[in-house]
Amino acid sequence: MRPRVVFFDWGGTLAYRPPHVRSPEAVWVQVTRDLGVADLTEEEIQAKTGALDRDWQAKMYGYLGRSEQFWEEYNAAVMDSLGIQERRKEVSQRIDAILQDPSSQRLFPETREVLTRLRSEGYRLGVISNSSERLVTVVRNFELDREFDPIVFTQQVGAEKPDRRVFQFALERADCSAPEAVHVGDTFEADYLGATRAGLRAIWVNRKGVPPPGPCASVSDLRGVEALL
Repeated sequence: MRPRVVFFDWGGTLAYRPPHVRSPEAVWVQVTRDLGVADLTEEEIQAKTGALDRDWQAKMYGYLGRSEQFWEEYNAAVMDSLGIQERRKEVSQRIDAILQDPSSQRLFPETREVLTRLRSEGYRLGVISNSSERLVTVVRNFELDREFDPIVFTQQVGAEKPDRRVFQFALERADCSAPEAVHVGDTFEADYLGATRAGLRAIWVNRKGVPPPGPCASVSDLRGVEALL
């Protein structure tokens, strides 16, 4: 059956973060060192904030429509865990400015070309991303918001991929059945297995060329997607 809808993951599939913002920990290292309030490595920050991040991931679901408040409170919790007491407002503002700057994400070279071609072939396109409502702004910054219907961010759902509920929510928003949809993503567990367990076809974007954990439809970049549809 030819699919009606092709869903894409966002980060790592359609777009990526350049080296200076490759991870939140890298941004925290940069900002806190620049302001002279801490001298920590990415590994040290990750060790101190790992459990905190898991707790706050669940809290995010309750902040739909209040993202600014969420990130302000989250940043304060991170600074508490890192022992940062000085220039806290400035730290938080700089962290947000970097992570929310449009230049902090870039499209893969083939992204626009592939999306345009799929649309011309009559496919409806959507996004399913483990992210907050800020994703809509990011997509709009690239002038891609008209390409996708729906744009599903997991803060809406109250669960993260690979949870079946995320894919079911997207199918309902797209008004299609699971056999009519394909999901394309770069994470084997969250994207490929999550989608297939929910009844969708899936394509794994294996940009690093690592051996697949199991049999799967895979491509090295987005240019191979159309041939597998």
